[in-house]
Amino acid sequence: MSNGGIAITQDPIQTWIPIKLMRLVYRPLQTDVAWEVPFTRNSLDAIQRKFKVEPIQGIYGYSKWAIPISIFNPKLAGHYAQRWHMRDVRYATELNTIRSCLQASFMLRKE
Repeated sequence: MSNGGIAITQDPIQTWIPIKLMRLVYRPLQTDVAWEVPFTRNSLDAIQRKFKVEPIQGIYGYSKWAIPISIFNPKLAGHYAQRWHMRDVRYATELNTIRSCLQASFMLRKE
């Protein structure tokens, strides 16, 4: 990417311990294993060193907790999913606050 270039990404993040463990089990069965490479702590640190990170939006931070609730009470899960998603929209907006999210969208500018 040339200086001044912009990249917009939507990527999985693998910095939350439970998702790391789930991926260890799921990875051998994954059909897109050759191209799906989740960001790790090292990846996020490298991004911050090499790019000016502009808007960031973490996804499935708090709202991921609605998934297990949905097994027992889908209506309650829907209520919490909306509330927690809005919390993610407000607060999961920096590299240090997206680490428990399952995905993130970045706008990166090459300086």
